[in-house]
Amino acid sequence: MTSDLESFHELLMRKGIAFVRFRLPGQPNAKTYISYLPESFSDLNYLFSNKKKGFVFAPFQTNKETPIWFLTANEIIDDSSDLQQQEEFLLQLPDRIQYIQHPEIPSTSKIKYSDSFSKLMQDLETEQIDKVILSKIVSKQRNKETLFELFARLSKTYPQAFTYFIHLNTGELWMGASPELLLEQKENEIRTMALAGTQTLANRELANLVWNSKEQKEQAYVADYVSAILQSRVGKNGFEQTETYSVQAGNLAHLRTDFRIQKDVDRTLAFDLIKKLHPTPAVCGIPLEAAKSRIEKTETHRRKYYTGFLGPIHSDSLRFFVNLRCMQILPEYYALYVGGGITRDSELEKEWLETEAKAQTLLSVIQSN
Repeated sequence: MTSDLESFHELLMRKGIAFVRFRLPGQPNAKTYISYLPESFSDLNYLFSNKKKGFVFAPFQTNKETPIWFLTANEIIDDSSDLQQQEEFLLQLPDRIQYIQHPEIPSTSKIKYSDSFSKLMQDLETEQIDKVILSKIVSKQRNKETLFELFARLSKTYPQAFTYFIHLNTGELWMGASPELLLEQKENEIRTMALAGTQTLANRELANLVWNSKEQKEQAYVADYVSAILQSRVGKNGFEQTETYSVQAGNLAHLRTDFRIQKDVDRTLAFDLIKKLHPTPAVCGIPLEAAKSRIEKTETHRRKYYTGFLGPIHSDSLRFFVNLRCMQILPEYYALYVGGGITRDSELEKEWLETEAKAQTLLSVIQSN
């Protein structure tokens, strides 16, 4: 069945059909949503009254080149699906392989990263911003394995992450494994989290990790920000907040705080919180608008869908994740996007090594072939 699924997804790409294959954290199997008429738009309000089952793929910043995408789930495929009927239908369609002229996306050199780091440290020292996320790109040549095989190995390697592989009808391809929930809404509950601070786990136990003041402050910024947003919407006593604790994400460890609302939960509240939470200080900075402005002026690349959000949405529920540990898939190579939080306590070498460690989330899977 795996080979059938693999050839089926190759057929979808050959015919120019949009789809997303994804696996939720802790779930044993992935599923595929096929979308014959995906929609792109610029305003999240478009989804407020949406009752269709589908998948949302949103960028860090919406513009003409990177709109918000909604892939209606016209067909749902899982490991037990009979593919014969769908294949017969697809084979009747003309091939529509997209040949997009992609500008080169080279790896960010350490010299360029250092220059950006220095500029941001000057902003921090003049107290114009308290925290800003600096990202970079790591390019890696593609090998001969199929993208379906790569996604399967990614999901197996990181069973507690949200893993996805999306193909848009424009020909654009992305893949990733995110450890961070942006927001989940069920009938009677809304959940979100603050995830920040990073160190390499190596062979240590989570209980034995020691977090320095820089990492603790970085996470506290995010937790306080999320808490303030929830208070402004549901009041101080309208949500529950856990103590901060350590979690594992592949070869890395992070600090995490969980939040939960269990009263007067509805779709309006969920989308109101999403608009306020995205982008969080964990992927942008503090103050938000000032940090976003610094990112636009300082980073030498466009983030596109990196640090955006994505996930499935149904008539009565949604589950969106921050698009971290992700890569754009180009004809000849993969462009991996990684970043880290810069504060007044940051040191260049440590920040560079942190991004190198985050890149290993995907590189280790790519190179294990």
